[in-house]
Amino acid sequence: MENKIREKEKNEAHKQLQKKEEITSLKARLAEAEGKKSEEEINVKVNDMFEAGISEKIEECQKMAHRVVEMERKKMERSKLR
Repeated sequence: MENKIREKEKNEAHKQLQKKEEITSLKARLAEAEGKKSEEEINVKVNDMFEAGISEKIEECQKMAHRVVEMERKKMERSKLR
């Protein structure tokens, strides 16, 4: 009889331990998922900033190219007039 009680207590303790381990595992998975989410949000923001920077550089290059073309056109006009 005493062995059955001990066995029952042992089984209950084992079940509680399993539940605690499962809870710990779920908490870890939740923390990991939240970490990934914030990491993804950071990556999106960085990519947006990077793309905005690239767009600005492209616009600068286009303006410079237009200036160079305009300067060359004016040079050609001057040389024609001479």
